[in-house]
Amino acid sequence: MLADTHPISQPIASLFGVRRRKLPLALGQIVAVAAVVFGAALLSLITTRMSGGPPAMWSANAFMAMCLLRSCGRRWPTFIAAGLIGQVCAMTLAHMSPAMVAGAAVCDALEIWLCAAVVRRLIGRRFDLSRPLHLAAFGLMAVVAPLISGLMLFSLALRLGHALVVTNLTTWLLAHTLGYLIVTPVLTAIQPRNMKRLAARPSNFAILAGFALITYGLSYTPQLPPQAVIISMVVLIAFRMEMAGAAFAALLMGIITMAVLLSSRAAFGQDAAAFASTLFIKQFNVAVTSACALAIGATLAHQRRLKMSLGRSLDAAEKARARAVEAVRQAQLAEKIASVGYWRLDLATSEITWSPEMYKIWGVEDQPTPPLEEALGLVHPDDRGTADANIKRAMVETEAFHSRPIRLLMPDGSVRHISGRMGSERNADGEVVAIYGALIDVTHLRLSDAALRSSETRYRLLADHSSDIILRVDLTDTILYISPSCRSLGWEPEELIGRKRYDLTHPDDMPRLSRIRADLVKGIGSTRQDREYRMMAKDGSWVWVEGSPSIIRDENNIPIELVSQLRDVTERRAFEDELLAARDAAEGAARAKSEFLANMSHELRTPLTSIIGFSSLLSEMEGLSEGASHYVQRIATGGQSLLAVVNDILDFSKLEAGQVELDPHPFDPAGFIEDTVELLTTQAENKGLTLGLIVDDTVPDCIEADSARLRQVVLNLVGNAIKFTPEGRVSVSVTQLAGETPRLKVQVADTGPGIPAERRDRLFQRFSQVDGSVSRHHGGTGLGLAICKNLVKLMGGEIGVDSEDGKGSVFWFTIAAPPAMATMEPEEAIAQSREMKPSRILVVDDVSVNRELVRAMLEPLGHTFVEACNGAEAVEASLREPFDLILMDLQMPGMDGVSAAKAIRASSPVNKLTPILALSANVLPDHLAACAAAGMDDHIGKPIQPMRLLTKVAEWAGQEHLPSRLRRDVA
Repeated sequence: MLADTHPISQPIASLFGVRRRKLPLALGQIVAVAAVVFGAALLSLITTRMSGGPPAMWSANAFMAMCLLRSCGRRWPTFIAAGLIGQVCAMTLAHMSPAMVAGAAVCDALEIWLCAAVVRRLIGRRFDLSRPLHLAAFGLMAVVAPLISGLMLFSLALRLGHALVVTNLTTWLLAHTLGYLIVTPVLTAIQPRNMKRLAARPSNFAILAGFALITYGLSYTPQLPPQAVIISMVVLIAFRMEMAGAAFAALLMGIITMAVLLSSRAAFGQDAAAFASTLFIKQFNVAVTSACALAIGATLAHQRRLKMSLGRSLDAAEKARARAVEAVRQAQLAEKIASVGYWRLDLATSEITWSPEMYKIWGVEDQPTPPLEEALGLVHPDDRGTADANIKRAMVETEAFHSRPIRLLMPDGSVRHISGRMGSERNADGEVVAIYGALIDVTHLRLSDAALRSSETRYRLLADHSSDIILRVDLTDTILYISPSCRSLGWEPEELIGRKRYDLTHPDDMPRLSRIRADLVKGIGSTRQDREYRMMAKDGSWVWVEGSPSIIRDENNIPIELVSQLRDVTERRAFEDELLAARDAAEGAARAKSEFLANMSHELRTPLTSIIGFSSLLSEMEGLSEGASHYVQRIATGGQSLLAVVNDILDFSKLEAGQVELDPHPFDPAGFIEDTVELLTTQAENKGLTLGLIVDDTVPDCIEADSARLRQVVLNLVGNAIKFTPEGRVSVSVTQLAGETPRLKVQVADTGPGIPAERRDRLFQRFSQVDGSVSRHHGGTGLGLAICKNLVKLMGGEIGVDSEDGKGSVFWFTIAAPPAMATMEPEEAIAQSREMKPSRILVVDDVSVNRELVRAMLEPLGHTFVEACNGAEAVEASLREPFDLILMDLQMPGMDGVSAAKAIRASSPVNKLTPILALSANVLPDHLAACAAAGMDDHIGKPIQPMRLLTKVAEWAGQEHLPSRLRRDVA
């Protein structure tokens, strides 16, 4: 720690043996060692001069010995040289003769080297005074080395003529030994690990301070008991603080004792012998005390290390025991999970040893272990030779081997299959002393294997005889297996196994198959159409097949291969192509029919517009003669009849195509049906029939239904009743049926000829009448009842007839009619809410008669007009002036009405928001949708009904266009 903190501390760290790096000593370290030796030697010499005798304790050599013992051998010469420099400088400064300086320095160097070399030789490089052996070796050399150096110095002094006595030699020995025994342990004690142990108990420093005070006080008493007390205290400190405490206590004792003795030198006067004797006793006490304390400290430290080592050993032993117990437990658990049994046969005693799992495998009780003969008795008779062969082989083989499987015949008659390994134990002479083995019950594996083989046999039987092709490929599209059904394509299985699947797949289908395989890996399915692709036959032709691919995954859910069942769908594809062609043909026919109906409707409605419109205007003129009025009425009736035929044909076509949508709204059913029946009153009176209406009290004041479609059904049934009844009456009755869904029931009864039972099944069918000859008397298309049936069904009801031949008929129908809140009729509401005011109207129609009719109907109300005969003229007119309303025909030469409406919305700044009403004979749903898409706001069908035209003009004139406001024409 010290050597790593700062470069300045490195020399001092090296002094105390802290090894940082194996590098040569730096100059700073040499100077530091020389300085410490110089200070220690000079201090000892000064105290010697003060006492008038030899030094009390020579610490310089102890410091140098410690430096040598804590460093590597190649650094010793440097340390010794640095020590010599320090000692020579100190002795020279103390005014010693050069000869004595040289001699003493050399003797000190030899002493230091001898002490360190012998101790290193005895204990090795790891020097630790807390170990008794190390302390003993060092203590021995702390006496022997100073003795040898003192004798050398004594001899040298005699040769130089210096008078040295034995007392001086003894004092030299004690001073040097005391230095070794006190300074060296202290230097050892101040190492970090010892200081941490000493500082672990803060009271230790307090005890040392108290010891110093007591020692100082008792040092003035020369009697033995106080010295004994000091020695006892040092021993107690050693017991408490081990090596570090003993070293510090001995150091304190030596310093205090010597300091007190030197301070009382004057008390001895000129009696140098007495002072020397006292000094010797003090030094001896300190030396003995230091030796005892250090020995005790070393013993206690060694004991502590032994305890720690023993504790670690016990911990390691406990951990080893726990590991062994756990290993045994895991082995037993593994044996139990794997159903593995272990056995051993001692050949000398024939004693057999079984593990617990062996008893389960053999099916016997746990105790006692059966003899060898009894155990072998359970072996299946057919396998006893195999068991004997296994044992004989174990006697010969030197390595463990897999034994041949055998069967056990259990007492209940069942058979167990066992397998395992066997081996032999041999002594030092190579003789077999025991055989051992491990067995496992593989019965379930054998059964599973047999089941797997059976399943594979059945699978191959099915695959080999299936008409579909079974295909297995790996993830690289290599064919692993293909069933013999591939012969239907001319291939033999052996010709395809190992080839790539894409070699047999049409190039145009490969990207789709690759995508399907990627989706299957991700868990995404595919449609049947995606799984159909073309596969090449051996003759080079392409066959359409449908696959049912699935991904096979391993136990880690990783895809490993793909299995697919391929079915030849070439004929089905051809049939589907025929169906598609037939569908296209049917759709073409339907389009042709729709176009025919649209053209027929347009061509019939266009002249009917003039006939019905002008006859209506003519009938309202005053001054017509009775004959002229009669003729006008005939014209109007004929036009309405023809319009009814056209409407029936269009309605039936729309019903068949599912293009009819209901428009339910609240209305008064009683008043509505009364108004409807009243329309046919004149027709009934002309035939001399009585037309009556009965409304039951259960009929609510207001219901929600499609009044236009209800009117159509009622008019058809009442009109038929009037048509086919030669005399009598026609009665209409209306009732409300209660239930979860309230229903309105309408009955039309007549006194006509009735309908024979065998002909009723022809009713409600299209283009069908009870008697074809009737059509020549009464006319009609045969669509009316079929239309009524479809409308009633669409309104959530049903229709039927009750009739007897010669007694008349009762036609009835029901519709869903939930009660509703009364509201005003749309046309009536518009007429009341909007005051008719003159408007500027653009009329666009390629037929001048139609433009004349519109003008004739609207001019009496004060409207003014601009006419255009085609779409292009209409666009030009819209650019010139603003209009309040635009009436637009659809089917015109050149630019039609739809294109004109789009152009006006896009380019006319003054009429961009002017309402545009379609005024056309094109009344099919597709036509209405095209009008809405072009930006038209409403539709008025031809032939033009005056009331409807007036209502729409009053509703839209002067308003602004809003997208998607086109209303369905319900007329």
